[in-house]
Amino acid sequence: MKTIHIALVVGYVILSYWLGCVSSSYYITKARIGKDIRYLGSGNAGAQNVGKVLGRPWFVVILLLDMLKGYVVVLGGVHLGVGDVVVTLAIVAVVSGHIWPAQMRFRGGMGIATSLGAVLAFHWFVMADIVAIFAVTYFPQVWSGRIVARKAAARSAVAAINLTALSMVLLKQPLMSWLSLIILGFVHYAAYRSRLARGWPHPARDKAAA
Repeated sequence: MKTIHIALVVGYVILSYWLGCVSSSYYITKARIGKDIRYLGSGNAGAQNVGKVLGRPWFVVILLLDMLKGYVVVLGGVHLGVGDVVVTLAIVAVVSGHIWPAQMRFRGGMGIATSLGAVLAFHWFVMADIVAIFAVTYFPQVWSGRIVARKAAARSAVAAINLTALSMVLLKQPLMSWLSLIILGFVHYAAYRSRLARGWPHPARDKAAA
């Protein structure tokens, strides 16, 4: 039984990574216009860039599909009864798969929507806190005109994750619930730094699907 359990855990985490690798923004853009989304607009394989290239309705479609990946992984872990630690590993795996998909030479999206989907599956109120703190800290920075939007977004995301995790600690929530947020924060920060090293965001190339 112990061997079976280990195989179940390993298989669950590996499948979570490969689920994350399924980049809806990449494949849908390929199917619609025959182009690689990573060479269009900002060069990011994410919902926002797809919305700029294919139109706003596609932003919503990609956003929901990316969130669904994280949501499914958490519900799958709960259904299998693998425990919070393993579910946290699977969340990191699915988000990492979205950011660094093997079949796309490890150049994927930012993974924000996938993370939010996972957090939503844990508890909708936690996700609402993250979104609210992000909005409260992001827009004043942008409106001040003293900082570019991508840097403001990075700072706001860190603030949202840290403050939400802190509030969960103070409210005595389970350890892995808030620790998973901190781990996700490090994953996203690593992705952000690696993108900056590659010169992201790229100058806009093709802005429209036509």
